[in-house]
Amino acid sequence: MEPSYVVVQVGEMVELRCIVTGYPAPRLVWSYTEGSLPRDAVERDGYLRFRATTRVQGEYRCSATSSIGEDYATVTVVIEEGIVQLTIFLQLVVCLGFWTRKVGPKKQL
Repeated sequence: MEPSYVVVQVGEMVELRCIVTGYPAPRLVWSYTEGSLPRDAVERDGYLRFRATTRVQGEYRCSATSSIGEDYATVTVVIEEGIVQLTIFLQLVVCLGFWTRKVGPKKQL
């Protein structure tokens, strides 16, 4: 199983693949070291698929067992929360009242 970690954004699909060979054919089981697999997880043909949320970050294990023995590989799923780019337009309209006066030469009295 490669790589040893994957980085995904919240909301994306996580797809982990475990290739197991041997004779007799080994039994493959996925597990999550933090508890149960995510509720929406689907295991099929060596793949484990689920939607990324902040609660599914952690280490996943693919275990292979046969009458000959057992082995496992792990992968760490890192979830990055998406950065929401927020643009704020601030428009200030300042109206200044003004007055004018005619300035001329000073008059002497």
